[in-house]
Amino acid sequence: MVLMAPCLQDSFFLCNGACNAIDSRNKVKKGDEGICASFRRCVCWSCVVYWLRPIASLAEETTSILMERLYGVADMSPEDTEEVARIMTENREEAGERVGQQHSEMHKQNSIAIDQAENYVEELKKSMSPIPGGLPPSIPEINSGLDELLFEGDIIMTPEQAESYFRVPEEGRRSKRQAFQDKENFPKTLWSQGVFYTFNATLNKKGQDAVDAAVAFWQANTCINFTKTDDPDKAPVKPVLHFYPGDIHVCASFIGRMFALNVQGVSIGAGCERFETTTHEIAHALGFIHEHNRWDRDEYVLVYTDKVNANNSYDYKKVDKNENENYDKGYDFGSIMHYRESSFAAKKGDIVMVARNPDYKKSIGGAMTPVYGDVYRMNMLYSCYDRCRYSGTLCKNEGMPHPKDCKVCQCPSGFGGDDCSQRQAPSHGLTCGETLVAGAEWKTLESSNVVGSGNGHADQGNRSDPHHCTWHVTAPEGKVIEHYVSFVGMRNQKDDILCHDVCKYGGLKIKGHEKSRIPEGMKLCCLDQLKKVRTTVSNVLIIEAYNSWYYTDFTIQYKMLDAYDIASALPGTTTQFNCKNEIDGVYPDGTCLPYFVYCSNEVAILHSCPANLVYAGNQCVWPDECKK
Repeated sequence: MVLMAPCLQDSFFLCNGACNAIDSRNKVKKGDEGICASFRRCVCWSCVVYWLRPIASLAEETTSILMERLYGVADMSPEDTEEVARIMTENREEAGERVGQQHSEMHKQNSIAIDQAENYVEELKKSMSPIPGGLPPSIPEINSGLDELLFEGDIIMTPEQAESYFRVPEEGRRSKRQAFQDKENFPKTLWSQGVFYTFNATLNKKGQDAVDAAVAFWQANTCINFTKTDDPDKAPVKPVLHFYPGDIHVCASFIGRMFALNVQGVSIGAGCERFETTTHEIAHALGFIHEHNRWDRDEYVLVYTDKVNANNSYDYKKVDKNENENYDKGYDFGSIMHYRESSFAAKKGDIVMVARNPDYKKSIGGAMTPVYGDVYRMNMLYSCYDRCRYSGTLCKNEGMPHPKDCKVCQCPSGFGGDDCSQRQAPSHGLTCGETLVAGAEWKTLESSNVVGSGNGHADQGNRSDPHHCTWHVTAPEGKVIEHYVSFVGMRNQKDDILCHDVCKYGGLKIKGHEKSRIPEGMKLCCLDQLKKVRTTVSNVLIIEAYNSWYYTDFTIQYKMLDAYDIASALPGTTTQFNCKNEIDGVYPDGTCLPYFVYCSNEVAILHSCPANLVYAGNQCVWPDECKK
């Protein structure tokens, strides 16, 4: 149902409170789409006034709360709010159709690989155990129903930004104004003089603590300075970032510094008072977009737009390349800015985003903290590393000098030490972890009853700070490391005891399969992910075992190979990337290697004839019918 712009202020805001109240009194019939069956989707005032009369005072109060909390705090008028909704209503369907068409074309060109990737994910989903109580609500889930006013689930925009986002025509021409990063105004959209922030008097302690923790993180790991003020009017830098409660259950922010405002609101509503949410929303305010809306997203992620809620297809719109600077670093499934794989699904439980390399299926979304890639990009955005340009500090493994202490380095996960040349230190007093040397023959690394607390207690806090240990497997320059994970779980327990969504309670994080060491690695915690030989792209394999509940036990075999780079394409297809055929060998148990082809763009493509691999001449080969 279309929201009519002329009655936005009355209809949208009144219906929000009214529908909830009426539902609670059982006065709305199930399926009554004309009034309140879908949260916050209402028709014009004349259509709902009859229903609102019994609770007019409640509706008026809700109107005031919503208007003030969501947009009023940010100095936006009701007229601007109405204009944003009008622009979105008039353009989102067309934008969603364009996203759908793009993915339809991509599916046609890669139908075999895409279908097999989806089948793999569906099979893996069957093996997963439900998480007791489920994962905490995601940002899109908390904000469900506000698709009339929020972009991509949690982004607030002015009318001008909304026009830019949709490229609304002006006098018959498309607007050339840059969306998101707004390069016409850059760098004024950065907080170059620091961030002054304040709390709304009604923001509860839980919300304040979550914001303070997020502020402390970004301040400690970047050159951006934050200053709390109780008197925003006297703050020397404008706008003041105003964190306010959302009685309306909203986590939302503008992107970047809104330099024309005196106050810039960030909504931390009920359910948003968590560290992962506040760091995400503050990152938006500092200038970050969502990872899954990157211009190069389709090289790494498949989006099944036919499974997306019709009102949200446009939320998967990619940012244009000239508006999105990723500093030539790879896509990061583990970024705090990445939504979960089921975000905006029309049907609960459907998977909308699928990693083109199925090995990363468990790595999509669900981050509890910002990762090194987030910190790296924030420091690049604010030119923080320039502070250490003449420090003489040399960091290895793509680490960077810490902008707050140029003598030491910030390191990608898996690495540590002052210059990132060592293994990441174990946590919580553990003494595990080792640097191993691969040889020409298979060697075995096993761990049992070591990585974890052993107390069987899991909570949100444990998950954000799990017990972990790191192993490195190395080989001489010019070699790569072949490895085979045969077990992840807890020995003498059921096989898939750790097999949960996003490997919540424990598993392995494996790095070494990407050209860059900055992005987070693949997560393995399910049997269906195992029994597969993988090969690194360099002479270092990084293995991190982690657990927030009991123990993560594992067995992994490894050996070194000569590095090779075979320029080839899948039989019957073409590719612009250098690929290597991973079936030219056998598992340690003598069976054929998997049917993946790994390409230089870090994408694994499934072959169209996996069932027809044959073992001949001491190696696995493609049968003739697959070579055509």
